[in-house]
Amino acid sequence: MSALEAEPQGTPRPVVLAHGSLRNAGFRDRVAAVARAGFDGLGLHVREYARLRSEGWSDADLRAVLAGAGVRLVKIETLLGTACLAPRCPTPPRTSRRSASSFAWSAAEESEE
Repeated sequence: MSALEAEPQGTPRPVVLAHGSLRNAGFRDRVAAVARAGFDGLGLHVREYARLRSEGWSDADLRAVLAGAGVRLVKIETLLGTACLAPRCPTPPRTSRRSASSFAWSAAEESEE
C-alpha cells in the first residue's frame, strides 16, 4: 500500500515550498515568501543547513526566523542530483545529516508548543 493509498480520503495534503524553489533567495526571503503565499511550510536541504551554520546561524536563529513568520520546517531534503547535469553540479559540502535532523526535530517540537 502506498502512502497516498493509506491517507484518509479528504485529508488535505500540505503545500510545501521545496528547497529547490526560489533557489537564489536567502533563508529569510524564502521564509517570508512561504508566509506571504500561505504555504504550510518549507523544505530545507542539508547543504543549505550546513551553509547557514557555517555563516554563523545557530539553530535558535533559524527557529526564530521560522517562528517570527509563523512558518514550519516540514522536511529536511537530502537527495542530491535529481535535477543537476554534470559537470555543472558543484560537489556538495560534507555535512552531518544527524545535525540537520536534530535541528528539524527541535524546530518541530518548538512549533507544537
